[in-house]
Amino acid sequence: MAVYLELQNVCARFPLIGGAAAKVHGGKQPRRRERRVSSLKDISLLLRDGARIGVIGPNGAGKTTLLRVMGGLLPYHSGRILRNGHAHALLSPHAGFVAQATGLENIYLRGLLLGLSREQIKSHLDEMIDFAGIGDWIYEPLSTYSAGMALRLAFAVCMTIPPEILLVDEWISAGDARFLRKARDRLTEVIQQTRILVLASHTESILREFCDEAIVLLDGAVVFHGAVQEALAFYGDIVTINEAADNEAAIRLTAAAPAPSLKVSE
Repeated sequence: MAVYLELQNVCARFPLIGGAAAKVHGGKQPRRRERRVSSLKDISLLLRDGARIGVIGPNGAGKTTLLRVMGGLLPYHSGRILRNGHAHALLSPHAGFVAQATGLENIYLRGLLLGLSREQIKSHLDEMIDFAGIGDWIYEPLSTYSAGMALRLAFAVCMTIPPEILLVDEWISAGDARFLRKARDRLTEVIQQTRILVLASHTESILREFCDEAIVLLDGAVVFHGAVQEALAFYGDIVTINEAADNEAAIRLTAAAPAPSLKVSE
């Protein structure tokens, strides 16, 4: 089976409820005005078997939204997504978890969210529990876990069975040093077995290690697609230009400000 992931002119818009209530005619009750914000704008990508692509951009550019849409976790407004292969989205340590459920119950909940069957989860259950390394806490409610424990459990579920399409956000950088080494080794092993990798990250060394191509996202749109080193250089130029513009704006603002008055004490 040829594994691929294709986006054709995909746009995603999400409602933004205005803080101020708008009065309607006729003396009726106030209602909120709804606006829609474009998070992804006309994105087209074709990722074939063996693709290792990074997603680069500033905070708020749409990186996580893109990965969620690719994985089928968020709806899109228009366009088309063709996905041939099973996808795992390693995006948030709490996605698919229920605070009142035990760690063991949450393994099944998250596994089912990832598209695993109950038989697959059951056959790998001991391996998941062992990798999480949280001992008897596995029988306690998730609400009693620390952030690090929840992260361990989430990673254990996502990384035990390698998917054909792996979507990774940078939240894996959280956690203690020992677990990070363990997680990095497992992630490297899974990436070698997965057919397509999409990795959103701010860390250049990680992008260079795992990706051979990358896209640059700005305000929900792809503004560059090419070799990972060229994409990093392109984004670096954007950051430099923006910093220079911010500095110029600060200088203009300072120059326009009235001079402080000096009060001489008698």
